[in-house]
Amino acid sequence: MKKITAILTSILILCSVIVPITMSISAEDTTTGVALPGLYTSSNYTTASNKTTGKFTFDETAETITTTDNQNKAMLNYAKDMTTFTASVVVMGNQVTTSPNYGAAYAGISFHIQESDFVKDSFKFNTSGYSVFVSRSAKSLDKVILYVRYSTNGAEKKSLKAVEVTLSDAEKDVKNLNFRIEVVVDTTNITVSLFNHETGAQYGSTTTYPLDNTATYNTTAYYASGAFGLISNGINNFSELTVTPTSPVTGVPSTGGNSGNSGSDTPDPLAEKYNTYGTLTTDANGYTSTTESAARGILKTTVTAPVTDFSADLTLKAGTDGALKAGMVFRVGDVEAGQNSMEGYALILQKTTSGPKLYLYKYGYNNGTLAYLGRIAYIEDSSIAITEGAEYIIHANVVGDKVAAYFYNKANASKTSKVLSASLKTNTDNENKGSVSTAGTYYSEGGVGFHAASGYVDALNFTVKAPEEISSENKGGIPAQDNSKGSAVKGQVTMVSGVTGTEYTAGSLAEYAADFDNYTYYSSSTSNKFLRIDDGIISDTTGTKRAILDGVTVKGFHAAATMRISSEGTLRSGIIFRVNDIEKSAADDGVVGSNDIEGYAAILYKTPGTTDSHARVVLCIYKYGIVKGKYTYLGTVASKASEVPLKGYEKDITAAAGQELTIDVNVIGDQVTAYYYNAKDPSLKSEELVADLNDETDLETSTPSLKGVHYDSGAIGLTAQNYVTFTNFTVGEPNYPSTDVGDLSELDSYTIYGSGVTKEGEYFVANSSGTKKMIVNNLTVTDFKASVDMTIDNNGNLKAGFFLRVNEIGNGADAQTGYAIIVSRNYSTLGETNPNRIDIVIFKWGYQNGKLAYLGEVAREAYKSGATFMDGKMAGEELTFVVSVKGAAIDATLYKKGEENNKPATFSTNLKFAASKEKGEVAYYESGSVGLYLGNSVSDPLNTTKLRNFRIDDGSGVEIKATGKTGIAGLLSGVSPMTGEGMLIMIISAIFVTSTVVLFGSYYYGKRGKREKTGDRII
Repeated sequence: MKKITAILTSILILCSVIVPITMSISAEDTTTGVALPGLYTSSNYTTASNKTTGKFTFDETAETITTTDNQNKAMLNYAKDMTTFTASVVVMGNQVTTSPNYGAAYAGISFHIQESDFVKDSFKFNTSGYSVFVSRSAKSLDKVILYVRYSTNGAEKKSLKAVEVTLSDAEKDVKNLNFRIEVVVDTTNITVSLFNHETGAQYGSTTTYPLDNTATYNTTAYYASGAFGLISNGINNFSELTVTPTSPVTGVPSTGGNSGNSGSDTPDPLAEKYNTYGTLTTDANGYTSTTESAARGILKTTVTAPVTDFSADLTLKAGTDGALKAGMVFRVGDVEAGQNSMEGYALILQKTTSGPKLYLYKYGYNNGTLAYLGRIAYIEDSSIAITEGAEYIIHANVVGDKVAAYFYNKANASKTSKVLSASLKTNTDNENKGSVSTAGTYYSEGGVGFHAASGYVDALNFTVKAPEEISSENKGGIPAQDNSKGSAVKGQVTMVSGVTGTEYTAGSLAEYAADFDNYTYYSSSTSNKFLRIDDGIISDTTGTKRAILDGVTVKGFHAAATMRISSEGTLRSGIIFRVNDIEKSAADDGVVGSNDIEGYAAILYKTPGTTDSHARVVLCIYKYGIVKGKYTYLGTVASKASEVPLKGYEKDITAAAGQELTIDVNVIGDQVTAYYYNAKDPSLKSEELVADLNDETDLETSTPSLKGVHYDSGAIGLTAQNYVTFTNFTVGEPNYPSTDVGDLSELDSYTIYGSGVTKEGEYFVANSSGTKKMIVNNLTVTDFKASVDMTIDNNGNLKAGFFLRVNEIGNGADAQTGYAIIVSRNYSTLGETNPNRIDIVIFKWGYQNGKLAYLGEVAREAYKSGATFMDGKMAGEELTFVVSVKGAAIDATLYKKGEENNKPATFSTNLKFAASKEKGEVAYYESGSVGLYLGNSVSDPLNTTKLRNFRIDDGSGVEIKATGKTGIAGLLSGVSPMTGEGMLIMIISAIFVTSTVVLFGSYYYGKRGKREKTGDRII
């Protein structure tokens, strides 16, 4: 079959070459075996995008087609009933070197498209029909997949991996690979192949699928014919596109059509859509500009049917000199060429010396002549800079006499300007001053179009839509999915941690969850929906919204969601999980009440404010359920407030817009661990919230009739109340806690509290002010001996040592219980008057008045040794600090590295002594975690704490090193402790190990007595 297919393909390609290229075909002729013309001509396609600003760019000269970083699709306007054909296309992925998706590819062809489903205004990426596309992720450039997808009206789709290969070492790091897709479609089958276009090498093998696949996948449909098109998700480049019908096709043009450029030999690309006034030129990229003081275009459809209320988005681009003065006009009556020759209103975005301004102007007759009547209102927003070549979008909504409009940079859609809100019946500034005699002029309907003065207007893609409810919050976009009665667990069902037979690997499930097409969407109102934007989903209205991941139920899991804070500075959003029967509460139109849910939610709750406390975010675990037949909020299971600074915006709540926080939730059994961090600076991390889902909520505690609700498993997804943008969501198997003590020379063996710790060569380095805590993971000790080498900084200062017997711990400098023993030297204070002083200090922390607090010093001893030990500033000198703890006794020794006998400073005290701030009962801690203390007292580039060679033993003389998974630990690798199999193995292993240890210990003790120490020094 493969040979027959190859021979057939060769013959068809040969035929397409030898047929005279100059062959003329009338619109009524039938075409077979001739390559379709005009495949790089924009006027031959209908395009659509998930954003009004997204588009294809067609370059006839270079014979390439490129797409923007959105979801885009294009349908060939002729040959809409093509059945059998061969096609080939070369696809190259994202070539923007500064993009996080540099090298990623996701593009291909679609065919047998159903034109009735290709609707631009209600965009669905997967138009009914078929598609074949190549996928390569920026996160795994070594893997390439060729998909064959069956689609039915966007919502139902089935993707089959025709080819899945790992690239060779020579290819995997090459980000500009050209992939060639070849497709043969006959009356019954789809045959696909994937090649490296440069080398000609084939990836995998040629694969054939039936067109009618409904017997295997009942969610698919069969389409015998339809249109041809292209699909792209993200930035992609198409070239060497050929399509050759192998059955009769009608409607093929005799030429490729015009390119869409203005010029003497090509039609005006605006002519079909607009009545134009003034000199207008449209470039190869589809942008229109003028050389006059002003020119306009009025949509012909709005002239024949005047528009009253509407909404619209218009894309503008600043010129090469950064200049911009352009926008939209509406309710236009009489109009002529000329700067002010118009009746109606205009929304103009203009770059000024003080920043961009959005103006609302009025034009009309004044003393019998069309004239500028003045400014009704304007806004100025210097937080959005106008820069050369950048694209900006004006969003306008007109209802009656009310106007709501704003603008934003296309590259940062979540950061919008202030909202211009005004009445069209307001007198203009000129009318108020009496310079015009038209006070009270008001236009109730008219044409809609664009205004060009400087810069560029994307006029070809400008459309007028139905009006929206007047809202200062609405930022445009398209509904994430039509609100319809759905199922939280429809389709294939997956249990994460708890049930075998999952169809997803951890990686594929993460990819599945990250695709916002794979959700059912619910909201508390038909007008308040999640909207799809180029990098996620946005909630830009008030009201509750849910996005439930299709086909996935969870028990134990690990999930993370990244949220961009809105311009209001508020946040009340996060992850919902173990959700049950959400569809039962949905009305016929998909509306779900704000509390109509059974399950849990992990929420970040942030209120607006203008004081320093605005950075305070509360992490909450909520519970919802049915009580006495009604859905209700059941209260807060647990909460924790933490301050993770919104870096750079600590003082200005308005500027906090656009900051991103990531919430991380891990559930094992009923134990939930959650925290959040600044997505762009993960070192800014909150304290962990640890809770049990069986715990009573605050409401259950106070209201006995609400008690006892618990959920073992259910669906998972996202929830938003009011304003937020979700840019990422991943779901996978839970992270089970490690029991290994890692390599103490590596950062990932510690939990680090406080920012600014890095690894430079052998050294742990703290190069910012404040205390940093490096707590060894998975190590709890009572007695121990430890040593570390520490370097005096270039200012002659030092503040470093060990934490010990630490239990509760958080990010704050005083957020722990336990002790620290440190070496402290402040040469910048002592100077030459007392250069040799160095202190050993023990600090203590614990609870005071119910809160974690610094309890003061337990002991301090100052040493003034000879110059051979401390000579002047000692910048860069390395000292060795050794500490031994046994019961309440603690001893320390300090000496110059490698010179143990060079006048060491020794220190001894008792940990049971009261700290300087303790009153009454004295705290004493018997055991706990251990780690390193790094403290910089001032922010100074020279004041850098550097530590290396951390060694520790448990007091037996045996140094603690990284634990390896050998023996029984190795056998248990990969066995979940949640399963019956894992539990059985653990019980048997425990019995075996215990028996062996008892027998061996008895024998050894009889032979040798108690264990001998191997030494009292750290080796």
